[in-house]
Amino acid sequence: MKNIKSLVIYAAIFLIAACGGGGGDPGTIGTNTSATGSNNSSTGADNTATGSAGVPKLEVALLDANKSPVSNNTILRGSKFFVRATLLDASGSPLPNVLVKFTVDASTASLTSPSTLTDQSGVAEVVIQPASLKAVAGSVSATSTIGTQVAARSMDIQTKPAIITLQTLSLPTVSSPLTLAANQTREILVTVLVDGNPAPSTIINANFTTTCGQFSSTTAATNSSGEIRTNYTAGSNCNAATVTATLAEVADQAKSINLNVVKATSSAITFVGATTPTMVTSSNPGALSSSTLTFKLVDSANNPIGYQNISATLANESILAGIIFDKGGTTLTTRTDVGGLATVVVKAGPVPGPVTVRVTDLANASVVGVSNGVSVSSGKAAQDRLSLAPDKTSLEAFSANGATATLTFMVSDRFGNPVPAGTTVNFATNSGVIVGASGATCNLDSNSQCSVTYRPINGDSRPNNGHVFVMAWMPGEEAFVDSNGDGIWQSSESFSPLGVPFIDSDWSGTRSDYEQMVGNSSTPGSNACPPSAYPSVANTCDTSKWRDDVTVRAYAYLVMAKPEARITQLGARSAEGFWVWISDANNDASLAFANTQIVTGSVFEKITTSTTATLENLLTQAGYSPSLPILYKNSMPSGSAISAVVETSEAKCTVKGTSINAVPANLTDGVLVYIRLGAEADCTSVKIAVTVKSLGGISTTQIF
Repeated sequence: MKNIKSLVIYAAIFLIAACGGGGGDPGTIGTNTSATGSNNSSTGADNTATGSAGVPKLEVALLDANKSPVSNNTILRGSKFFVRATLLDASGSPLPNVLVKFTVDASTASLTSPSTLTDQSGVAEVVIQPASLKAVAGSVSATSTIGTQVAARSMDIQTKPAIITLQTLSLPTVSSPLTLAANQTREILVTVLVDGNPAPSTIINANFTTTCGQFSSTTAATNSSGEIRTNYTAGSNCNAATVTATLAEVADQAKSINLNVVKATSSAITFVGATTPTMVTSSNPGALSSSTLTFKLVDSANNPIGYQNISATLANESILAGIIFDKGGTTLTTRTDVGGLATVVVKAGPVPGPVTVRVTDLANASVVGVSNGVSVSSGKAAQDRLSLAPDKTSLEAFSANGATATLTFMVSDRFGNPVPAGTTVNFATNSGVIVGASGATCNLDSNSQCSVTYRPINGDSRPNNGHVFVMAWMPGEEAFVDSNGDGIWQSSESFSPLGVPFIDSDWSGTRSDYEQMVGNSSTPGSNACPPSAYPSVANTCDTSKWRDDVTVRAYAYLVMAKPEARITQLGARSAEGFWVWISDANNDASLAFANTQIVTGSVFEKITTSTTATLENLLTQAGYSPSLPILYKNSMPSGSAISAVVETSEAKCTVKGTSINAVPANLTDGVLVYIRLGAEADCTSVKIAVTVKSLGGISTTQIF
């Protein structure tokens, strides 16, 4: 229900309008935004337009904490100020419950609220506070909308420069006289006042400096109590230190304190590490030809000792390899940083070799550190320093797909240093597929090795004899004998020439016309290649000089085995047992290696072996006399189970076991197995069943 005063006003307005009074269009009311605020009117609390009765009035004032007017329109930090807006209708009556919006220049001040409603007196107030520590002028405005009418008023204000005082700088946990041990850490406390009151949170920042030592943070801001805190660690190589705090916002506010520092005594220098543990020689320039070595100087409590001079000297073996420091020379002096760390940069020379840097504390010559594990590599693989090893050599793959073998390649340079990580190794095979990092390749890791997966394919490319040849190759250098130990080949030093490699599909060691040549370098030469463990295409070697631009290679021989076994007894049976030869059933596998099983141990139980024994020697001892090639058949799949039992019913004879119970993982030929019997009286006559079971579950049994 509208109040009586409003009804009287409406009645008066109606009478004036009916008589043509007011001298203007009764439906048009202007809005005055001048500083006087005259000619403002409103309908009152219900915000209904009053027609031509007049415009509402809006007044703006700046008040202090006591709600008294501020004569100079200046607001200060540390005191409370208000912006008051008073909203009246044209007759001067307050307009309650009307929204008033306030705005202020952000660079000058901030408001606790951007808007509020008028109270019963038509008054709306918000708190205003300075936004800057400096003197800044701006304006604050109030705006209210009554129906279609807008009443607005603004006033100019300014802020007074804050008085900022760095009140105290102290080490609150250190008693006087201020003394710290080297490397000891204590809290630094700064208190700041703004206009005599504790500085508000995050308003003031302090910068910290010292003549010796370090801070956990060199810049920090005030907390809600006007405090600034950081931690100071005393230096390790100073007798005294000065700590200074300055205020970032006020140039002339600074305080300093002086400390006594009990100097630390060094106890050890440790080698922290190298950015490039294995560099390459300067003959192969690049990012890997230099390395930064870091050392740490510490006291007996393992605290770092900063700002201490240390000397660094290259060992003679490194000097002979041409290694120098980055600024030249083989000795230098450097200085530890605040954390006790010192670095030296070494550059590789033309010759591979170890990098040994000896560092000494100049203040304590008994404290010495030495680098370790850092070297210069030729960056090239040496032919006599690589290998290719499969985890199994015989796969159940002649008539089935799915079997795999993992082939691991390892390599080093001629000094035994790893070849740089990321170097690519290539692979090729006469049958099947090689799956590596990217096609038939793998990339060396930090241990100078990498692996690929070999998957045989039971298809038209499968060799009838089941023989698979896998080769890994990469750029490298020929092996040579470094007679004088200078790391450089001379014409008087012997070497092993290499020619163009090829895929030795028939395992013969000599290239046939159908066997593919491979490699990523040009033909080294046209001389005849000497016999070696690394077969080459005929007449592609250079026997006149050592080469460091050849294709080095490693081989692996694999078998695609049949799951069915051939089990052959060798020699006569005794009461204690007998020998059998076990291979797969592939009759086309006529080629094998007589030296495959040169090993000692249980595999050749009851046979005398030596480092020069051949398979022929072993078979002869086992009592086998026919032509040996008849037995040179492929190995059963690696891991195939071997067992034996007595078949004759009511026999007294017992089987005590077999010399091996599974086909070894590293064979390509058949395997010689001893069937151990219990030596009972009937052991020479009873029937013994020997069974071989492939990994795929195919069993073959032969009764003897």
